[in-house]
Parts: sequence; C-alpha cells; structure tokens
Amino acid sequence: MFQIIKKFKSKIALIDEYKGKISYQDLEKDSEKISNKIKNKSLIFIVGNNCLEWICGYIGFLKNNHVILLVDEKMEEKSFFNLVKKFKPNFIYKHKKMYKSLNQKKKLRYKDYDLIEIYKLRHNFHPKLSLLLNTSGTMGNSKYVRISLENLIVNSNSIIKYLKIKQKDRLLTLLNPSYSFGLSMINTHILKGCTLILNNNSIIEKEFWNKLETNKATTFGGVPFVFEIINKIGISKYNISSLKYVIQAGGAMSGDLFQKIHKMFKKKKIKFLTMYGQTEASPRMSYLPYKYNLKKRNCIGIPISGGKFSLVNKYKKEIKETNTIGELVYEGKNVSLGYAESAEDFSKEDLNNGKLFTGDLAYKDKDNFFYITGRQDRLVKLFGYRINLDDLENSLNENGLLVVCKKSQNKLNIFYTDQSKIINLKQKVFSLTKLNRNFINFKMIKSIPRNSSGKIKYNQIN
Repeated sequence: MFQIIKKFKSKIALIDEYKGKISYQDLEKDSEKISNKIKNKSLIFIVGNNCLEWICGYIGFLKNNHVILLVDEKMEEKSFFNLVKKFKPNFIYKHKKMYKSLNQKKKLRYKDYDLIEIYKLRHNFHPKLSLLLNTSGTMGNSKYVRISLENLIVNSNSIIKYLKIKQKDRLLTLLNPSYSFGLSMINTHILKGCTLILNNNSIIEKEFWNKLETNKATTFGGVPFVFEIINKIGISKYNISSLKYVIQAGGAMSGDLFQKIHKMFKKKKIKFLTMYGQTEASPRMSYLPYKYNLKKRNCIGIPISGGKFSLVNKYKKEIKETNTIGELVYEGKNVSLGYAESAEDFSKEDLNNGKLFTGDLAYKDKDNFFYITGRQDRLVKLFGYRINLDDLENSLNENGLLVVCKKSQNKLNIFYTDQSKIINLKQKVFSLTKLNRNFINFKMIKSIPRNSSGKIKYNQIN
C-alpha cells in the first residue's frame, strides 16, 4: 500500500501548523526511522490525533507488517489501561505528555511522540491481520474490527475512483484518525499523493476555517453532527472558494437538514456528497450520486465499485421485491475478517468471507437505490405497537426537539435538553407513538453525550 509513496518524492505530503511542510520523501524516511526500532512483528497501540508523528507512525508500522490498534486520544485513562490489559500491546506510540507512568520504558522519541515497550510476548496473528479499529458502537457494545491491508487498499481504490481524487487535491482533516471514516479519508488521499492539511480544531473554531482558506483545502469530511453545527453557524462569512466537495458519512441526516446543507453548499458551487459505511467494511460501502441529492433524499444510494447490496428477511432468505424492508447485506473485498474482543482473537480466520450482515434495516426502490429505515437493535415493540426509535428520534429532531429515545423494560424513555419545549414534545410523542401516557417517561438532561465522531453515547444516558 505505502510503497507507492516513493514515487511522490518532493511532493508536499503534510502541512502541520507547528512543524511546517513535509514532503513524501521525508515522510517515508521518518516512518522507516520509527518502525525500524521494532524487530519482530508486534501489536502496537497508536494514540493521538492528526499530526506529523501520528501519520509517520501509522505508515511505518503498517509498511513493516506490524499490527496496529488505533486509540482515540480522548479515551479516559482508566478505559485505556483496561484496553492495554485486555489486548497486551508490545508497544504504545503516544504523545510524550500522555500516560507519563509508562515513560520509563521508552524505546524511541520522535519529535513529540514516544515509542514505549510494554509486553515482551509473541502474539499469534492471522497472516492477513494489519489493523484493529473500534466499532464506534453507540450502544456501548464496543468491539474491535480485524482489518487486513487488502481491505484498506480495495476500499480506498473504490473511493478514489468514485470521487475522482487527484494528486493536486488537498484534504483538511477534521475527524480523529482512530475513527474509521477519518482514517479512510487519510488513506485515500495519501494513496493518490495528495496534500494533507493536518487539523485538530473543531468546525466551530475560527482556526479550522482559517486553515481551510490559507491552505486552499479542496475537501473535508464530517458526520451528521458536524453539519448540524454548520447549519447553525452558516458558511457565508468564510472564504471557502477552494473547496470542490464536502463528504458526509457516519450516520443518517434528517431530510430537512440534508436539504439545507445541500443548498447551502450549492450556492458556493461546492458539491455535498453523502456516503454510507460501517467500520466492518473498512469502512465505506455506498454513495449517492450528486444529481440524485434532492430526487432521492434519505437514500444511501448504490454500492461502490466492487461491492454488492442485497436484502434478506429474518430467515436470511433474499428479498428481491422493491419497497420491502429487510436486513441490508453487503459483499465485497473490503469486508473485514471479523471481530477481536481479546488477544486470543488475533489468530482467528476470516469469519466474514467477504459478506457483511450490516444489522441495518433497508429497502430498495425501482432503480435499485437503497434506503436505510433503522437498525434491528433499535426496533422495539411496546404493548403491541412497533416503534423504530431512530425514526422517532429523527421526527422529533426535525421538529426542533433535541431528544434521545431509549427503551427500558416496558417503557419508552425520552431524554430532552430544553425544558421550554416540553409541552410541544409531549404532544408530538403521544401523537407519533399512540402509546398510553403512563408508559412514556420524559427526563431532562444537561446535554447529549457524543463520542469524538459525533455519535450519541446511548450507554451513558440513563
């Protein structure tokens, strides 16, 4: 995958506000310097954000056939050390100021990052295993997906083909690279010899927009929560003329928000593109062609090249009819090997064999475009009424009511953030659900907890 970097030589690979411009030649040299310190195939945790040190470590470790597990720098320290105990990494690559109790085992310092030796043991790896990524599970059932280098290459090449990514393109990073969508954007642009503008500022900070303008970024990507913020702050006051397109993935947007964002960017002659994926597919599976943005709203579109969608019923029998809901199944060479919940799982065979049962409920229209209707684990039945919690949330949010919906035992729980809207909220919920009022709880919370990719942390809301 990264042998291709050699041919880009003096082309600028990275722009880091603290360390300046770095060529592909220097990127390759420094990545070798880091990874050459490790002799045997090892499990390496990489902790951090979008910076030169992170990119160099990632490229070097993958290139030299190590297995890496990516950790969000915002992970709580207790959770991090539980993860260390669980998976037993041989090395941890991190910022020098993080987890200082580990620093006495330092093997290398590269600029602001340290390579720390942890466990001196030999893991038994499946020969294809290269990467372990968190599922970003919003319900709290977090597992790590076992991904091969082939998975990454195949998926990256399919995305490059659809987006027509060229060497002159410039990506402004926004999402943490430990998140599959953020990492995917890095992979696709490095493979084409593009320039990465390394950024860790959020969309609400002026520094983000300053970097976009100063460095003439041509693209960035975000999850629905990012575009909720953009909808509030607007883009009219920023100079974003260098942008060619903006990508949204990481969950469904409400139809109303989608239309507003599409029109907002269209006025600036910027394409707003949506894609659908899961970490288990390394991670992107489909796209909605731009010309269908308003014709087929709330649609995940068609599979990327090399991929295939189908629908199955509860007996796993294929559904061929249109407008009939079933579980969405994806087939392609980007489908991961399976999951790892402990170090013993590293040696497991490819359990998916190129076929992924997504857990998403969907249907297809007469043009073979696919639409997600919710998740199987978010479909509940209360006193004979079948309720799709995702649909309910989206309907309420579209009406300006910021809520989270959960089920506990035989009750529907509605968590809200604005007391002034409680009367309107109750009326809307009673109207949509038809449930007896005694079976619905309303509870105010200060804010809705989200992970670094903007997804709701349902397990933290009680």
